[in-house]
Amino acid sequence: MRHGISSLLHLCAKSGDLRRGLRLHAAVITSGQASDVILSNHLINLYARCGRISIAHHVFGGMPERNMVSWSLIISGCDRAGRAPEAIALFTELPCSANEFIYAGAISACAHLLDLQAGLQIHSRVLRTGHGAVSFVSNSLISFYMKCSRPVDAMQIFCNLPAPNLVAYNTMIAGLADNSQFQQSLNLFRVMNRRGLVADHFSLVALLGAIQEEDEASSLSLTSCFLIHCLAIKLGLDRSAFVGNAILAVYSKQGAPEEAESVFLFIEGKDTISYNTYMACCSRHGDHAGALSVFRGMKEADGFSFSCVLAAAAGLASVNHGKQVHARVLRAGAPYEDVAVQNALMNVYVKCGEIGCAETIFRGISEKNLVSWNTMIAGCGYHGKGRRALELLKEMAEEGLHPDSCTLSGVLAACSHAGMVEEGRAIVDAMGSRLGAEHLSAIVDLLGRAGRLEEAESYLKEGVLGEDWVVWGSLLSSCRLHGDMAAGRRVVERLMELQPASSSPYVLMASLYALSGRWGEAAGVRQLLKGSGLKKEPGHSLIEVDGVLDRFLVGDFSHPRFRDIKDTLDSLNQIARKP
Repeated sequence: MRHGISSLLHLCAKSGDLRRGLRLHAAVITSGQASDVILSNHLINLYARCGRISIAHHVFGGMPERNMVSWSLIISGCDRAGRAPEAIALFTELPCSANEFIYAGAISACAHLLDLQAGLQIHSRVLRTGHGAVSFVSNSLISFYMKCSRPVDAMQIFCNLPAPNLVAYNTMIAGLADNSQFQQSLNLFRVMNRRGLVADHFSLVALLGAIQEEDEASSLSLTSCFLIHCLAIKLGLDRSAFVGNAILAVYSKQGAPEEAESVFLFIEGKDTISYNTYMACCSRHGDHAGALSVFRGMKEADGFSFSCVLAAAAGLASVNHGKQVHARVLRAGAPYEDVAVQNALMNVYVKCGEIGCAETIFRGISEKNLVSWNTMIAGCGYHGKGRRALELLKEMAEEGLHPDSCTLSGVLAACSHAGMVEEGRAIVDAMGSRLGAEHLSAIVDLLGRAGRLEEAESYLKEGVLGEDWVVWGSLLSSCRLHGDMAAGRRVVERLMELQPASSSPYVLMASLYALSGRWGEAAGVRQLLKGSGLKKEPGHSLIEVDGVLDRFLVGDFSHPRFRDIKDTLDSLNQIARKP
Protein backbone atom coordinates (compact mmCIF):
# COMPACT_ATOMS: atom_id res chain seq x y z
CA MET A 1 0.00 0.00 0.00
CA ARG A 2 2.85 2.40 0.87
CA HIS A 3 4.38 1.96 -2.57
CA GLY A 4 1.05 2.73 -4.26
CA ILE A 5 0.49 5.92 -2.23
CA SER A 6 4.11 6.99 -2.84
CA SER A 7 3.66 6.66 -6.60
CA LEU A 8 0.38 8.59 -6.53
CA LEU A 9 1.87 11.36 -4.38
CA HIS A 10 4.78 11.62 -6.81
CA LEU A 11 2.37 12.02 -9.74
CA CYS A 12 0.34 14.66 -7.86
CA ALA A 13 3.51 16.63 -7.06
CA LYS A 14 4.67 16.42 -10.68
CA SER A 15 1.33 17.62 -12.08
CA GLY A 16 0.62 20.13 -9.29
CA ASP A 17 -2.65 18.37 -8.40
CA LEU A 18 -3.10 19.65 -4.84
CA ARG A 19 -6.70 18.48 -4.43
CA ARG A 20 -5.90 14.80 -5.04
CA GLY A 21 -2.74 15.21 -2.99
CA LEU A 22 -4.81 16.34 0.02
CA ARG A 23 -6.98 13.25 -0.30
CA LEU A 24 -3.90 11.04 -0.36
CA HIS A 25 -2.55 12.86 2.71
CA ALA A 26 -5.81 12.04 4.50
CA ALA A 27 -5.40 8.38 3.46
CA VAL A 28 -1.86 8.37 4.87
CA ILE A 29 -3.13 9.66 8.22
CA THR A 30 -6.15 7.32 8.43
CA SER A 31 -4.01 4.32 7.53
CA GLY A 32 -1.60 5.08 10.40
CA GLN A 33 1.40 5.79 8.15
CA ALA A 34 1.90 9.46 9.05
CA SER A 35 5.26 8.69 10.67
CA ASP A 36 6.62 6.90 7.60
CA VAL A 37 9.73 8.77 6.38
CA ILE A 38 9.28 8.00 2.67
CA LEU A 39 5.60 9.03 2.61
CA SER A 40 6.36 12.17 4.61
CA ASN A 41 9.08 13.11 2.12
CA HIS A 42 6.60 12.71 -0.74
CA LEU A 43 4.15 14.96 1.14
CA ILE A 44 6.83 17.62 1.68
CA ASN A 45 7.63 17.49 -2.03
CA LEU A 46 3.94 17.75 -2.95
CA TYR A 47 3.22 20.80 -0.80
CA ALA A 48 6.49 22.54 -1.75
CA ARG A 49 5.79 22.12 -5.47
CA CYS A 50 2.18 23.30 -5.04
CA GLY A 51 3.24 26.48 -3.25
CA ARG A 52 2.04 25.35 0.20
CA ILE A 53 5.39 25.63 1.96
CA SER A 54 3.78 26.24 5.39
CA ILE A 55 2.06 22.83 5.24
CA ALA A 56 5.32 21.27 4.05
CA HIS A 57 7.00 22.81 7.10
CA HIS A 58 4.28 21.35 9.32
CA VAL A 59 4.83 17.86 7.87
CA PHE A 60 8.60 18.23 8.27
CA GLY A 61 8.23 19.42 11.87
CA GLY A 62 6.02 16.45 12.75
CA MET A 63 8.42 13.79 11.47
CA PRO A 64 9.89 11.66 14.28
CA GLU A 65 12.74 10.65 11.97
CA ARG A 66 14.28 12.58 9.06
CA ASN A 67 16.78 11.56 6.43
CA MET A 68 18.90 13.50 3.93
CA VAL A 69 16.01 13.61 1.46
CA SER A 70 13.77 15.27 4.09
CA TRP A 71 16.29 18.05 4.70
CA SER A 72 17.01 18.50 0.99
CA LEU A 73 13.31 18.79 0.10
CA ILE A 74 12.44 21.34 2.79
CA ILE A 75 15.53 23.49 2.13
CA SER A 76 15.00 23.59 -1.65
CA GLY A 77 11.24 24.04 -1.12
CA CYS A 78 11.77 27.09 1.11
CA ASP A 79 14.18 28.54 -1.45
CA ARG A 80 11.72 28.09 -4.35
CA ALA A 81 8.90 29.62 -2.26
CA GLY A 82 10.88 32.83 -1.76
CA ARG A 83 11.73 32.02 1.85
CA ALA A 84 15.49 31.88 1.42
CA PRO A 85 16.31 32.98 5.02
CA GLU A 86 14.39 29.92 6.33
CA ALA A 87 16.31 27.69 3.93
CA ILE A 88 19.65 28.94 5.27
CA ALA A 89 18.42 28.65 8.88
CA LEU A 90 17.42 25.04 8.23
CA PHE A 91 20.84 24.36 6.70
CA THR A 92 22.55 25.58 9.88
CA GLU A 93 20.34 23.18 11.94
CA LEU A 94 21.39 20.17 9.85
CA PRO A 95 22.38 17.43 12.35
CA CYS A 96 24.67 15.60 9.92
CA SER A 97 26.95 16.21 6.96
CA ALA A 98 25.14 17.61 3.93
CA ASN A 99 24.91 15.87 0.57
CA GLU A 100 25.12 17.49 -2.88
CA PHE A 101 21.36 18.18 -3.05
CA ILE A 102 21.34 20.02 0.27
CA TYR A 103 24.40 22.06 -0.73
CA ALA A 104 22.79 23.05 -4.03
CA GLY A 105 19.60 24.21 -2.26
CA ALA A 106 21.49 26.21 0.39
CA ILE A 107 23.77 27.87 -2.20
CA SER A 108 20.72 28.83 -4.29
CA ALA A 109 19.17 30.45 -1.20
CA CYS A 110 22.35 32.49 -0.64
CA ALA A 111 22.21 33.60 -4.28
CA HIS A 112 18.61 34.79 -3.91
CA LEU A 113 19.56 36.77 -0.79
CA LEU A 114 22.85 38.01 -2.32
CA ASP A 115 24.37 36.85 0.97
CA LEU A 116 28.04 36.62 0.00
CA GLN A 117 29.37 35.74 3.46
CA ALA A 118 26.97 32.83 4.00
CA GLY A 119 27.71 31.59 0.47
CA LEU A 120 31.46 31.71 1.06
CA GLN A 121 31.06 29.68 4.26
CA ILE A 122 28.99 27.04 2.46
CA HIS A 123 31.53 27.00 -0.40
CA SER A 124 34.31 26.24 2.07
CA ARG A 125 32.28 23.31 3.47
CA VAL A 126 31.68 22.05 -0.08
CA LEU A 127 35.44 22.01 -0.68
CA ARG A 128 36.14 20.24 2.63
CA THR A 129 33.57 17.50 1.96
CA GLY A 130 34.68 16.99 -1.66
CA HIS A 131 31.39 17.95 -3.32
CA GLY A 132 32.92 20.65 -5.51
CA ALA A 133 33.26 18.25 -8.45
CA VAL A 134 29.49 17.49 -8.50
CA SER A 135 28.11 19.28 -11.55
CA PHE A 136 24.93 20.78 -10.08
CA VAL A 137 26.81 21.97 -6.95
CA SER A 138 29.44 23.71 -9.07
CA ASN A 139 26.71 25.16 -11.31
CA SER A 140 24.94 26.52 -8.22
CA LEU A 141 28.21 28.11 -7.08
CA ILE A 142 28.74 29.71 -10.51
CA SER A 143 25.22 31.15 -10.39
CA PHE A 144 25.75 32.36 -6.81
CA TYR A 145 28.96 34.25 -7.60
CA MET A 146 27.46 35.78 -10.75
CA LYS A 147 24.45 37.07 -8.82
CA CYS A 148 26.78 38.50 -6.19
CA SER A 149 28.70 40.36 -8.95
CA ARG A 150 31.79 38.17 -8.57
CA PRO A 151 32.29 36.96 -12.18
CA VAL A 152 36.02 36.31 -11.64
CA ASP A 153 35.25 33.78 -8.87
CA ALA A 154 32.56 32.19 -11.04
CA MET A 155 35.00 31.90 -13.95
CA GLN A 156 37.58 30.27 -11.67
CA ILE A 157 35.09 27.56 -10.68
CA PHE A 158 34.07 27.09 -14.31
CA CYS A 159 37.68 26.78 -15.52
CA ASN A 160 38.41 24.13 -12.85
CA LEU A 161 35.61 21.89 -14.10
CA PRO A 162 37.10 18.91 -15.99
CA ALA A 163 34.24 18.80 -18.52
CA PRO A 164 31.70 21.63 -18.16
CA ASN A 165 28.21 20.55 -19.20
CA LEU A 166 25.59 22.57 -21.08
CA VAL A 167 24.06 23.90 -17.84
CA ALA A 168 27.46 25.24 -16.73
CA TYR A 169 27.94 27.04 -20.05
CA ASN A 170 24.41 28.47 -19.95
CA THR A 171 24.92 29.70 -16.39
CA MET A 172 28.20 31.36 -17.31
CA ILE A 173 26.83 32.98 -20.49
CA ALA A 174 23.79 34.41 -18.66
CA GLY A 175 25.93 35.49 -15.69
CA LEU A 176 28.47 37.32 -17.84
CA ALA A 177 25.63 39.14 -19.60
CA ASP A 178 24.10 40.13 -16.25
CA ASN A 179 27.49 41.52 -15.21
CA SER A 180 27.77 43.63 -18.40
CA GLN A 181 30.51 41.45 -19.90
CA PHE A 182 28.69 41.02 -23.18
CA GLN A 183 31.62 40.23 -25.46
CA GLN A 184 32.93 37.57 -23.08
CA SER A 185 29.46 36.04 -23.05
CA LEU A 186 29.44 35.80 -26.87
CA ASN A 187 32.98 34.41 -26.90
CA LEU A 188 32.06 31.69 -24.42
CA PHE A 189 29.12 30.69 -26.61
CA ARG A 190 31.54 30.21 -29.52
CA VAL A 191 33.80 28.05 -27.31
CA MET A 192 30.77 25.94 -26.34
CA ASN A 193 29.97 25.36 -30.04
CA ARG A 194 33.56 24.42 -30.85
CA ARG A 195 33.46 21.79 -28.11
CA GLY A 196 30.51 20.10 -29.74
CA LEU A 197 27.78 21.07 -27.26
CA VAL A 198 24.45 21.76 -28.96
CA ALA A 199 22.68 24.89 -27.74
CA ASP A 200 19.24 24.54 -26.14
CA HIS A 201 16.45 27.01 -25.26
CA PHE A 202 18.38 28.34 -22.27
CA SER A 203 21.61 28.83 -24.25
CA LEU A 204 19.88 30.96 -26.88
CA VAL A 205 17.89 33.01 -24.37
CA ALA A 206 21.05 33.65 -22.30
CA LEU A 207 22.91 34.77 -25.42
CA LEU A 208 20.04 36.98 -26.58
CA GLY A 209 20.02 38.56 -23.12
CA ALA A 210 23.66 39.54 -23.66
CA ILE A 211 22.86 41.11 -27.05
CA GLN A 212 19.82 42.94 -25.71
CA GLU A 213 21.93 44.75 -23.11
CA GLU A 214 24.34 46.11 -25.72
CA ASP A 215 24.08 49.51 -27.37
CA GLU A 216 20.72 49.97 -29.12
CA ALA A 217 22.33 51.50 -32.20
CA SER A 218 24.93 48.75 -32.58
CA SER A 219 24.71 47.13 -36.04
CA LEU A 220 26.90 44.35 -34.65
CA SER A 221 24.18 43.53 -32.12
CA LEU A 222 21.53 43.32 -34.84
CA THR A 223 23.80 41.09 -36.94
CA SER A 224 24.38 38.85 -33.91
CA CYS A 225 20.62 38.60 -33.40
CA PHE A 226 20.18 37.57 -37.05
CA LEU A 227 22.77 34.83 -36.58
CA ILE A 228 21.15 33.53 -33.38
CA HIS A 229 17.74 33.66 -35.04
CA CYS A 230 19.10 31.53 -37.88
CA LEU A 231 20.56 29.09 -35.35
CA ALA A 232 17.22 28.90 -33.56
CA ILE A 233 15.49 28.08 -36.87
CA LYS A 234 18.12 25.43 -37.62
CA LEU A 235 17.60 23.82 -34.20
CA GLY A 236 13.81 24.10 -34.46
CA LEU A 237 13.59 26.35 -31.38
CA ASP A 238 12.37 29.58 -33.00
CA ARG A 239 8.68 28.67 -32.74
CA SER A 240 8.72 28.21 -28.95
CA ALA A 241 7.41 31.16 -26.96
CA PHE A 242 10.44 31.07 -24.63
CA VAL A 243 12.99 31.64 -27.40
CA GLY A 244 10.68 33.57 -29.74
CA ASN A 245 9.91 36.17 -27.07
CA ALA A 246 13.63 36.77 -26.48
CA ILE A 247 14.31 37.20 -30.22
CA LEU A 248 11.29 39.50 -30.46
CA ALA A 249 12.59 41.69 -27.63
CA VAL A 250 16.02 42.09 -29.27
CA TYR A 251 14.59 42.98 -32.68
CA SER A 252 12.34 45.53 -31.00
CA LYS A 253 15.21 47.18 -29.17
CA GLN A 254 17.51 47.11 -32.19
CA GLY A 255 14.97 48.88 -34.42
CA ALA A 256 13.87 45.99 -36.65
CA PRO A 257 10.05 45.99 -36.38
CA GLU A 258 9.50 44.00 -39.60
CA GLU A 259 11.69 41.14 -38.37
CA ALA A 260 9.91 41.32 -35.00
CA GLU A 261 6.55 40.94 -36.75
CA SER A 262 7.81 37.87 -38.61
CA VAL A 263 9.02 36.26 -35.36
CA PHE A 264 5.71 37.05 -33.61
CA LEU A 265 3.64 35.46 -36.37
CA PHE A 266 5.68 32.23 -36.28
CA ILE A 267 5.55 31.70 -32.50
CA GLU A 268 3.37 28.70 -31.68
CA GLY A 269 1.37 28.91 -28.49
CA LYS A 270 1.85 32.63 -27.98
CA ASP A 271 1.68 33.60 -24.31
CA THR A 272 0.96 36.95 -22.67
CA ILE A 273 4.65 37.88 -22.85
CA SER A 274 4.61 37.35 -26.64
CA TYR A 275 1.70 39.75 -27.09
CA ASN A 276 3.09 42.29 -24.62
CA THR A 277 6.54 42.30 -26.23
CA TYR A 278 5.16 42.77 -29.72
CA MET A 279 2.69 45.45 -28.59
CA ALA A 280 5.56 47.34 -26.94
CA CYS A 281 7.56 46.94 -30.19
CA CYS A 282 4.73 48.44 -32.27
CA SER A 283 4.35 51.42 -29.92
CA ARG A 284 8.12 51.90 -29.71
CA HIS A 285 8.28 52.31 -33.49
CA GLY A 286 5.19 54.51 -33.81
CA ASP A 287 2.78 51.84 -35.06
CA HIS A 288 0.09 52.56 -32.48
CA ALA A 289 -2.68 51.16 -34.68
CA GLY A 290 -0.69 47.92 -34.94
CA ALA A 291 -0.43 47.73 -31.15
CA LEU A 292 -4.21 48.08 -30.86
CA SER A 293 -4.68 45.32 -33.44
CA VAL A 294 -2.37 42.98 -31.49
CA PHE A 295 -4.29 43.69 -28.29
CA ARG A 296 -7.56 42.66 -29.93
CA GLY A 297 -6.08 39.20 -30.52
CA MET A 298 -5.25 38.65 -26.84
CA LYS A 299 -7.36 36.25 -24.83
CA GLU A 300 -5.84 37.12 -21.45
CA ALA A 301 -4.34 40.51 -20.65
CA ASP A 302 -2.34 41.56 -17.60
CA GLY A 303 -1.43 44.96 -16.20
CA PHE A 304 1.47 45.40 -18.62
CA SER A 305 -0.83 44.57 -21.58
CA PHE A 306 -3.27 47.28 -20.54
CA SER A 307 -0.47 49.80 -19.99
CA CYS A 308 0.93 49.08 -23.49
CA VAL A 309 -2.39 49.36 -25.32
CA LEU A 310 -3.35 52.50 -23.41
CA ALA A 311 -0.04 54.07 -24.44
CA ALA A 312 -0.95 53.22 -28.05
CA ALA A 313 -4.39 54.82 -27.66
CA ALA A 314 -2.70 57.91 -26.20
CA GLY A 315 -0.26 57.98 -29.13
CA LEU A 316 -3.22 58.08 -31.53
CA ALA A 317 -5.12 60.53 -29.30
CA SER A 318 -8.07 58.16 -29.75
CA VAL A 319 -10.49 58.63 -26.89
CA ASN A 320 -12.83 55.93 -28.25
CA HIS A 321 -10.12 53.28 -28.10
CA GLY A 322 -9.10 54.56 -24.68
CA LYS A 323 -12.65 54.20 -23.37
CA GLN A 324 -12.97 50.68 -24.82
CA VAL A 325 -9.79 49.58 -23.08
CA HIS A 326 -10.94 51.33 -19.90
CA ALA A 327 -14.15 49.27 -19.97
CA ARG A 328 -12.14 46.07 -20.42
CA VAL A 329 -9.90 47.03 -17.51
CA LEU A 330 -12.97 47.50 -15.30
CA ARG A 331 -14.35 44.10 -16.36
CA ALA A 332 -11.02 42.45 -15.61
CA GLY A 333 -11.10 43.87 -12.06
CA ALA A 334 -7.62 43.20 -10.69
CA PRO A 335 -5.62 45.27 -13.23
CA TYR A 336 -7.61 48.37 -12.24
CA GLU A 337 -5.87 48.24 -8.86
CA ASP A 338 -2.50 48.43 -10.64
CA VAL A 339 -1.23 52.00 -10.30
CA ALA A 340 0.67 51.69 -13.61
CA VAL A 341 -2.60 50.94 -15.42
CA GLN A 342 -4.35 53.83 -13.67
CA ASN A 343 -1.50 56.16 -14.67
CA ALA A 344 -1.81 54.96 -18.27
CA LEU A 345 -5.56 55.65 -18.20
CA MET A 346 -4.92 59.16 -16.93
CA ASN A 347 -2.41 59.71 -19.72
CA VAL A 348 -4.95 58.66 -22.39
CA TYR A 349 -7.60 61.03 -21.14
CA VAL A 350 -5.08 63.86 -20.80
CA LYS A 351 -3.84 63.38 -24.38
CA CYS A 352 -7.42 63.16 -25.69
CA GLY A 353 -8.57 66.40 -24.01
CA GLU A 354 -10.67 64.70 -21.31
CA ILE A 355 -8.96 66.35 -18.35
CA GLY A 356 -12.04 65.85 -16.13
CA CYS A 357 -11.92 62.06 -16.63
CA ALA A 358 -8.19 62.11 -15.89
CA GLU A 359 -8.84 64.01 -12.64
CA THR A 360 -11.52 61.47 -11.61
CA ILE A 361 -9.10 58.57 -12.10
CA PHE A 362 -6.36 60.47 -10.29
CA ARG A 363 -8.59 61.02 -7.26
CA GLY A 364 -9.50 57.33 -7.25
CA ILE A 365 -5.90 56.09 -6.97
CA SER A 366 -5.43 54.92 -3.40
CA GLU A 367 -1.61 54.85 -3.47
CA LYS A 368 -0.40 57.51 -5.88
CA ASN A 369 3.22 57.31 -6.96
CA LEU A 370 5.42 60.01 -8.46
CA VAL A 371 4.28 59.11 -12.00
CA SER A 372 0.64 59.66 -10.97
CA TRP A 373 1.35 63.20 -9.75
CA ASN A 374 3.59 64.02 -12.73
CA THR A 375 0.98 62.81 -15.23
CA MET A 376 -1.74 64.93 -13.66
CA ILE A 377 0.47 68.00 -13.34
CA ALA A 378 1.59 67.68 -16.98
CA GLY A 379 -2.05 67.21 -18.00
CA CYS A 380 -3.01 70.45 -16.30
CA GLY A 381 -0.19 72.12 -18.21
CA TYR A 382 -1.45 70.80 -21.56
CA HIS A 383 -4.89 72.22 -20.85
CA GLY A 384 -3.77 75.62 -19.58
CA LYS A 385 -4.71 74.92 -15.95
CA GLY A 386 -1.66 76.50 -14.37
CA ARG A 387 -3.34 77.24 -11.01
CA ARG A 388 -4.46 73.63 -10.69
CA ALA A 389 -0.92 72.42 -11.45
CA LEU A 390 0.44 74.58 -8.61
CA GLU A 391 -2.26 73.24 -6.26
CA LEU A 392 -1.24 69.68 -7.14
CA LEU A 393 2.41 70.52 -6.47
CA LYS A 394 1.40 71.75 -3.00
CA GLU A 395 -0.76 68.66 -2.35
CA MET A 396 2.13 66.46 -3.44
CA ALA A 397 4.45 68.10 -0.90
CA GLU A 398 1.80 67.62 1.83
CA GLU A 399 1.73 63.89 0.95
CA GLY A 400 5.47 63.74 1.68
CA LEU A 401 6.56 63.20 -1.94
CA HIS A 402 9.50 65.20 -3.28
CA PRO A 403 9.18 66.55 -6.85
CA ASP A 404 11.65 65.23 -9.39
CA SER A 405 12.91 66.76 -12.64
CA CYS A 406 9.74 65.71 -14.54
CA THR A 407 7.49 67.29 -11.90
CA LEU A 408 9.25 70.62 -12.12
CA SER A 409 9.25 70.55 -15.93
CA GLY A 410 5.50 69.89 -15.86
CA VAL A 411 4.82 72.75 -13.47
CA LEU A 412 6.92 75.18 -15.51
CA ALA A 413 5.13 74.10 -18.71
CA ALA A 414 1.79 74.64 -16.96
CA CYS A 415 2.82 78.14 -15.92
CA SER A 416 3.99 78.81 -19.48
CA HIS A 417 0.71 77.74 -21.09
CA ALA A 418 -1.31 79.70 -18.55
CA GLY A 419 0.83 82.85 -18.87
CA MET A 420 1.83 82.72 -15.19
CA VAL A 421 5.28 84.26 -15.58
CA GLU A 422 5.90 85.40 -12.01
CA GLU A 423 4.78 82.08 -10.53
CA GLY A 424 7.12 80.27 -12.93
CA ARG A 425 10.02 82.55 -12.02
CA ALA A 426 9.35 81.91 -8.32
CA ILE A 427 9.63 78.15 -8.92
CA VAL A 428 12.88 78.69 -10.85
CA ASP A 429 14.33 80.73 -7.98
CA ALA A 430 13.31 78.03 -5.49
CA MET A 431 14.97 75.29 -7.60
CA GLY A 432 18.39 76.94 -7.52
CA SER A 433 21.13 74.44 -8.37
CA ARG A 434 18.61 71.75 -9.31
CA LEU A 435 17.95 73.49 -12.62
CA GLY A 436 18.66 71.26 -15.61
CA ALA A 437 18.65 71.83 -19.35
CA GLU A 438 15.01 70.75 -19.62
CA HIS A 439 14.02 73.35 -17.01
CA LEU A 440 15.93 76.13 -18.76
CA SER A 441 14.09 75.18 -21.95
CA ALA A 442 10.77 75.57 -20.11
CA ILE A 443 11.87 78.99 -18.78
CA VAL A 444 12.70 80.18 -22.31
CA ASP A 445 9.28 79.02 -23.48
CA LEU A 446 7.62 80.71 -20.50
CA LEU A 447 9.31 84.05 -21.14
CA GLY A 448 8.81 83.81 -24.90
CA ARG A 449 5.07 83.18 -24.66
CA ALA A 450 4.79 86.13 -22.29
CA GLY A 451 6.51 88.42 -24.83
CA ARG A 452 9.69 88.88 -22.78
CA LEU A 453 11.79 87.91 -25.78
CA GLU A 454 15.03 89.71 -24.90
CA GLU A 455 15.07 88.06 -21.47
CA ALA A 456 14.42 84.66 -23.04
CA GLU A 457 17.20 85.23 -25.58
CA SER A 458 19.67 86.14 -22.84
CA TYR A 459 18.80 82.92 -20.99
CA LEU A 460 19.64 81.01 -24.15
CA LYS A 461 22.92 82.75 -24.74
CA GLU A 462 24.13 82.54 -21.15
CA GLY A 463 22.87 79.04 -20.29
CA VAL A 464 23.74 75.54 -21.43
CA LEU A 465 21.14 75.66 -24.20
CA GLY A 466 23.08 77.84 -26.61
CA GLU A 467 23.52 74.93 -29.04
CA ASP A 468 20.00 73.51 -28.72
CA TRP A 469 18.23 74.31 -32.01
CA VAL A 470 14.87 73.01 -30.71
CA VAL A 471 14.76 75.70 -28.00
CA TRP A 472 15.85 78.36 -30.48
CA GLY A 473 12.99 77.20 -32.71
CA SER A 474 10.59 77.61 -29.81
CA LEU A 475 11.86 81.15 -29.30
CA LEU A 476 11.35 81.90 -33.01
CA SER A 477 7.72 80.74 -32.66
CA SER A 478 7.35 83.24 -29.80
CA CYS A 479 8.84 85.99 -31.99
CA ARG A 480 6.23 85.12 -34.64
CA LEU A 481 3.47 85.14 -32.00
CA HIS A 482 4.41 88.65 -30.82
CA GLY A 483 5.48 89.99 -34.22
CA ASP A 484 9.01 90.97 -33.08
CA MET A 485 10.91 91.25 -36.37
CA ALA A 486 14.29 92.23 -34.92
CA ALA A 487 14.45 89.36 -32.45
CA GLY A 488 13.09 87.02 -35.15
CA ARG A 489 15.96 87.85 -37.54
CA ARG A 490 18.59 87.23 -34.84
CA VAL A 491 17.01 83.89 -33.90
CA VAL A 492 16.75 82.80 -37.55
CA GLU A 493 20.45 83.54 -38.12
CA ARG A 494 21.34 81.45 -35.10
CA LEU A 495 19.03 78.63 -36.21
CA MET A 496 20.59 78.53 -39.66
CA GLU A 497 24.00 78.10 -38.03
CA LEU A 498 22.78 75.30 -35.77
CA GLN A 499 20.45 73.49 -38.19
CA PRO A 500 21.36 74.36 -41.78
CA ALA A 501 19.49 71.29 -43.13
CA SER A 502 16.12 72.28 -41.61
CA SER A 503 13.34 74.13 -43.44
CA SER A 504 11.67 75.28 -40.19
CA PRO A 505 13.55 78.64 -39.77
CA TYR A 506 12.60 79.69 -43.32
CA VAL A 507 8.94 78.77 -42.87
CA LEU A 508 8.61 80.52 -39.51
CA MET A 509 10.41 83.66 -40.72
CA ALA A 510 8.25 83.84 -43.84
CA SER A 511 5.17 83.52 -41.63
CA LEU A 512 6.51 86.29 -39.38
CA TYR A 513 6.92 88.64 -42.36
CA ALA A 514 3.45 87.73 -43.64
CA LEU A 515 1.80 88.49 -40.30
CA SER A 516 3.45 91.94 -40.37
CA GLY A 517 2.09 92.55 -43.87
CA ARG A 518 5.56 92.47 -45.41
CA TRP A 519 4.64 90.19 -48.28
CA GLY A 520 7.71 90.97 -50.38
CA GLU A 521 10.09 89.84 -47.65
CA ALA A 522 7.91 86.72 -47.01
CA ALA A 523 8.12 85.79 -50.69
CA GLY A 524 11.88 86.38 -50.62
CA VAL A 525 12.36 83.99 -47.69
CA ARG A 526 10.24 81.34 -49.42
CA GLN A 527 12.38 81.81 -52.56
CA LEU A 528 15.49 81.26 -50.43
CA LEU A 529 13.94 78.05 -49.08
CA LYS A 530 13.21 76.90 -52.62
CA GLY A 531 16.76 77.69 -53.78
CA SER A 532 18.32 75.89 -50.79
CA GLY A 533 16.95 72.55 -51.98
CA LEU A 534 15.35 71.88 -48.59
CA LYS A 535 11.84 70.49 -48.47
CA LYS A 536 9.23 71.32 -45.90
CA GLU A 537 7.86 68.29 -44.05
CA PRO A 538 4.16 68.23 -45.01
CA GLY A 539 1.73 68.63 -42.14
CA HIS A 540 -1.12 66.18 -41.75
CA SER A 541 -4.44 65.89 -39.97
CA LEU A 542 -6.01 62.88 -38.29
CA ILE A 543 -9.73 62.25 -38.00
CA GLU A 544 -11.44 59.29 -36.35
CA VAL A 545 -14.68 57.96 -37.86
CA ASP A 546 -16.35 54.83 -36.44
CA GLY A 547 -13.15 53.87 -34.64
CA VAL A 548 -11.02 54.13 -37.82
CA LEU A 549 -8.29 56.78 -38.06
CA ASP A 550 -7.76 58.54 -41.41
CA ARG A 551 -4.67 60.63 -42.23
CA PHE A 552 -4.84 63.60 -44.61
CA LEU A 553 -1.93 65.51 -46.17
CA VAL A 554 -1.97 68.65 -48.32
CA GLY A 555 -1.92 67.65 -51.98
CA ASP A 556 -2.43 63.95 -51.25
CA PHE A 557 -5.09 62.37 -53.48
CA SER A 558 -4.47 58.72 -52.49
CA HIS A 559 -7.37 58.34 -50.05
CA PRO A 560 -9.81 55.65 -51.31
CA ARG A 561 -12.77 58.00 -50.80
CA PHE A 562 -11.09 61.07 -52.24
CA ARG A 563 -13.93 61.72 -54.73
CA ASP A 564 -16.58 61.66 -51.95
CA ILE A 565 -14.47 63.98 -49.80
CA LYS A 566 -13.99 66.45 -52.68
CA ASP A 567 -17.72 66.48 -53.50
CA THR A 568 -18.59 67.11 -49.86
CA LEU A 569 -16.09 69.99 -49.61
CA ASP A 570 -17.45 71.52 -52.81
CA SER A 571 -20.98 71.36 -51.37
CA LEU A 572 -19.84 73.01 -48.13
CA ASN A 573 -18.07 75.76 -50.07
CA GLN A 574 -21.25 76.48 -52.07
CA ILE A 575 -23.31 76.65 -48.86
CA ALA A 576 -20.73 78.99 -47.27
CA ARG A 577 -20.88 81.39 -50.26
CA LYS A 578 -24.66 81.78 -50.03
CA PRO A 579 -25.74 85.11 -48.46
